[in-house]
Amino acid sequence: MPTNTTDTPKQVIAFRDDRNTEMKIILWGQRAVEFEAQLVYDNGQNLPVIGVFVGLLMRSYNNDETLSRGSACRWYLNEDIPEIDDSFERLGDDFQKIQWISNGAEKFAAKRNRGDLPQKTVDEL
Repeated sequence: MPTNTTDTPKQVIAFRDDRNTEMKIILWGQRAVEFEAQLVYDNGQNLPVIGVFVGLLMRSYNNDETLSRGSACRWYLNEDIPEIDDSFERLGDDFQKIQWISNGAEKFAAKRNRGDLPQKTVDEL
């Protein structure tokens, strides 16, 4: 996302919990870079990807309730921890493949400066 002097990396991740409730997580800066979306997607084509996200804060972003990283944000994907193991047992072989919703390139591209835009009259528009 563009800021005053630099572009800040951003990742928006939509996921469903084991009760089929959908939520979005927004990762900014270094945390967005660290999240390996392509690897998660590739793994999610052959087996379920179950994650535990911690250290997130509920925020409103673009009129949508989202989870955003806090300073203690961490994630555990398909790790050997009881919560994930329990979810694998409940899920069994019934899982949906991970889907790309959007690569976000067009949505989150750096915005042009107003001075760079062509000038048009109302009639020309």
